[in-house]
Amino acid sequence: MKPLIYISNDVSVNYPSALTKNGFDFTFTDVEFCDGLCIPGGGDVTPCLYNSPRTDVTSDLALDIKELYLIRKFLSKNKPVLGICRGLQIINTCFGGTLRDYSHSDNGGDIAVSCNFYGDFNKVFGEKGAVKCNHRQAIDALGEGLTVAARSFDGVIEAVCAEKLIATQFHPERTFGENVVCGDEVFKLFGKFFRQ
Repeated sequence: MKPLIYISNDVSVNYPSALTKNGFDFTFTDVEFCDGLCIPGGGDVTPCLYNSPRTDVTSDLALDIKELYLIRKFLSKNKPVLGICRGLQIINTCFGGTLRDYSHSDNGGDIAVSCNFYGDFNKVFGEKGAVKCNHRQAIDALGEGLTVAARSFDGVIEAVCAEKLIATQFHPERTFGENVVCGDEVFKLFGKFFRQ
């Protein structure tokens, strides 16, 4: 039986496709029976959740609260959590970190960004490589207990990890088969991660 991964928001077909290519099943509904959690990309995190006074951000507070709950729920049951782009941002918020405006994007499209890799990411990708990015926010203060796993050439944290948790600011789900570091190899890393 394939591991069942709960996807917290159905923003794109890319996430189900990426999980299926890695040999997983997925669901948007049956959270109680899932083996892992995937928090995909999407809109901005509500600023008040990371103690920012900003009011000029369009966000979905109900989704934020749902995902904060799910992160804690899965980790408390020792089940793996994977975040991508906005997923990394809400995970950092959950761990007490903050966010800032910072764009790696080409007029709303993906761009290749050079990164240094650390820890398990270094073992998979080597010391340096390019990742596919498209974001308008990034980590400011790193959440307590999170470790930096990748950092871009201009200092942006592009991946973090903790016990039973990995999150990327970049978009591996859109790079399967492409000639960039975060293509096939990062899928292998996620596959290994969800099968721990």
